[in-house]
Amino acid sequence: MEFLYSISEYLALGLTCVVAVVAVWIPAPPKKLKLGLSAVALLLAGIGMGKAYNDDREKDFLQTALTSTLLPTHSGYDRFYQDFKTGAKNAQFNPALTLCAHSTDGLVCSLRGDKGAGTLVLDRGELAQMYANQLRKKDDKNAPLVASFFAKTFVPNELSEELLGKAAIVGLLAYYEKYQEFPLTYYYHKIDGVRIVSKQGTFAICPDIIRGVSDGTGLVVFQKVRDLFLDRFNAPPSGTCR
Repeated sequence: MEFLYSISEYLALGLTCVVAVVAVWIPAPPKKLKLGLSAVALLLAGIGMGKAYNDDREKDFLQTALTSTLLPTHSGYDRFYQDFKTGAKNAQFNPALTLCAHSTDGLVCSLRGDKGAGTLVLDRGELAQMYANQLRKKDDKNAPLVASFFAKTFVPNELSEELLGKAAIVGLLAYYEKYQEFPLTYYYHKIDGVRIVSKQGTFAICPDIIRGVSDGTGLVVFQKVRDLFLDRFNAPPSGTCR
C-alpha cells in the first residue's frame, strides 16, 4: 500500500504535466482523451485521500506511543493536584482535605468530605495523557478528563487488568503511608490477586477478597481496596490468602 501511495504522487505530477501539455497544444482535445484524463485524475485523487487518511492514522499512533512514555515533572504533578482538587469539589468532596501521592507507576488521591471518603487512582498512561495536554498548552482538556476519572465505574468480580493494576498502585502507596518507605515490588494476577513484597515480608489481597468488593465508581471501589490493604498491613506478613 505504501508503494501504491508513493507511485500515486509521481503519477499525479505526471498527470499535471500531461494536462498542461494538452491544454497548450490541443485546444479542443477529443472526448475520449478528456474522459481518460478525468478518470485517471479521479483515481489519483482517491488514492491521495487514502494516503492522507493513512498519514493521519500513523500520526495518531505515533502521538499515542510517544504520550505513553511521558513522565510528568514535579511541577506537572503540582498542576495535576489543582485539577484533582477541582474535581473533588465538583464531586462534593472537600478540596482542602484532598491529599495526593504518586510513584512512577501512578497516582492516588485520598478524598474526604461530608459524603464520606473516596480514593482516586490514575495509572501511568492516564497521567501521561494529562501531562501531554500540559505540554501542548491545552490544560483545559484535563478538566473533562479528570471528570471522567471521577465518574469511571469498575466491576471487581471481573478482575480486569486495569482494576488489578490500579489496586496494586493503591497497595504500593498505602504501604508507603503505613511504613514511610516504598515496598520492594508488587505483583498482580487474576489467580494470585495483588501482592506487595517488602522487607517485612509479602502482603497478599487474594482474588476472592477483591471479588467481594461491590461494583461502583473507582472512588468507592479503591477506597475499599485501600482499607483492605491498611488492614492487611496491621497483620503479620503472609503471602497466602486471608
